[in-house]
Amino acid sequence: AGPKETIGLSDDIIEKFLGRDHNLTLAIINAHEVWNTLDGNTTYRIPEGQLIKSICEHWCHFYADDTRNPYIPIGGKGPWIITLHGSVIHDNGGYGMLGLGHNPTNVLKAISNDYVMANIMTPSLLQMNVINDIKKEIGHTRSDGCPYHSVVMMNSGSEGNSVADRIMDIHTGQVRNNRPLLGLSLKGSFHGRTFRPAVFSSSCHDTYRKHRCESIITAQSGYSITVTPNDADELREAFQRAEEEGKFIECVMIEAVMGEGNPGQQIRPEFYALARELTLQHDSILIIDSVQAGFRCMGVLSIVDYPGYQNLPPPDFEVWSKAINGGQYPVSILAMNERASTYYRHGVYGNTMTGNPRACAVTSSVLKEIYNNPHIRRNIIDMGQYAINQYKRLQDKFPHAVVDVSGTGLLYAVHLHKDIPVVAFTGAEHWLRCHGIGVIHGGENALRFTPHFNVTKEEIDIQVAMLGRYLVSIEGHMPILKTMMDRITNNKQHKLATDGSRGQPITAITTQDVSPDKTDAAQDDDLDGGHENDNTTTIILRGHLFDSQLVNSVLDI
Repeated sequence: AGPKETIGLSDDIIEKFLGRDHNLTLAIINAHEVWNTLDGNTTYRIPEGQLIKSICEHWCHFYADDTRNPYIPIGGKGPWIITLHGSVIHDNGGYGMLGLGHNPTNVLKAISNDYVMANIMTPSLLQMNVINDIKKEIGHTRSDGCPYHSVVMMNSGSEGNSVADRIMDIHTGQVRNNRPLLGLSLKGSFHGRTFRPAVFSSSCHDTYRKHRCESIITAQSGYSITVTPNDADELREAFQRAEEEGKFIECVMIEAVMGEGNPGQQIRPEFYALARELTLQHDSILIIDSVQAGFRCMGVLSIVDYPGYQNLPPPDFEVWSKAINGGQYPVSILAMNERASTYYRHGVYGNTMTGNPRACAVTSSVLKEIYNNPHIRRNIIDMGQYAINQYKRLQDKFPHAVVDVSGTGLLYAVHLHKDIPVVAFTGAEHWLRCHGIGVIHGGENALRFTPHFNVTKEEIDIQVAMLGRYLVSIEGHMPILKTMMDRITNNKQHKLATDGSRGQPITAITTQDVSPDKTDAAQDDDLDGGHENDNTTTIILRGHLFDSQLVNSVLDI
């Protein structure tokens, strides 16, 4: 293969896991089969970065260049990815949709079967089967069983939230009595990017304003209100203020466990109970967004089965997607209690693929996988706690670099100091990906991990050790980096020699390359920085070539 940017995991780690996890062997075999079918001159012989750029050229990308993965996968099984240029990645990203790992056998079998494709307009035995599977899972810890009356099947989590909003809109029209409307969500919340979910997503409001998304800005203005997660006093005050001002809070939308704003922060039962009490008291709607949290955080699909929730009344709506589609097929489910089910009216929503047999089969296969393997539920809880404990140990070693560790189950995050960028070509996210750890950003400046449900201690140890290596690589340079950044960015109005216009502040980022070859586990001696020979340092200054300030900065270095 041609030159590559993604180093991947070391041979020692690969050999170690080849003897432990057959999925890695299968991933390599599958990748090799694909590789043998390719024309090297148009694929793997081209430098990795150049080929990625070529692939992306005609796509309108949703995500910034420095957030894209720096490799091209051609094989995957379980948590393992094999890249076109021959690297091995342990995947802990995937936006949380890969709970069963890459290419789960039973889910692929469900997808590949023959079906008569139609939507909910055509009755199917698979629709009956998936309802039975949903009822078996939801409420299995409750004395009253499944508290939901009916479901709608859509294609994504945000669309599920959109349908809930549409049905809520019908209810609002019946009860608002011309009162000004309010929609309440939590600070830092994320509910998707379709229109109304975007309005409720506090974590994205600044982005929409920055880029002048007029319809969203207009919809938010005077409508969106937020409260701090788990702050009961703020929630009470919001409803009291609305009543005093003659306004109607039509909806409270809450993530069961936050996935973006503060990854892994759980909503406490007492806060949920108050939200349920107030929404019923004021004839409002309560929507629980479990798109990120389903199975991943508590080992159960629904919030109604969380510890401390089993005796609480259900929300009006609850939405799942990542948990039930296995990362293989676009499916989401919106469940409604009996109250909410009465609000829907024919003709107000429709969807070409809703309730199609293949989507039903995929959902059933995922639900059965969890229900028939109770050890998975236990592993989600145990390994989630293990991961948080290990990262807190890392925080103790690097208190100035790691400012917080948050998480519930297998949705956890490591929050880094603001001077250590997570998202950048030389940031922590990119470095980890290049060194074989698939991860994604979240929160203000955090690394968010969503590993597969059968993750082991040894796999988590790789994560922790690799992040430790990264922190070792930058630790000695943080003071000089901060001084440089302060000096360089304080003067934001320097002139360019070429045209005299005002340029942007130069930014400086520094990393030290530390060999990953010894990374077997998060042992204490791995994190103490004793790598006398690993002292290659890269300092990158961004600015115009003919900018005198840039030249002076280089001379300072």
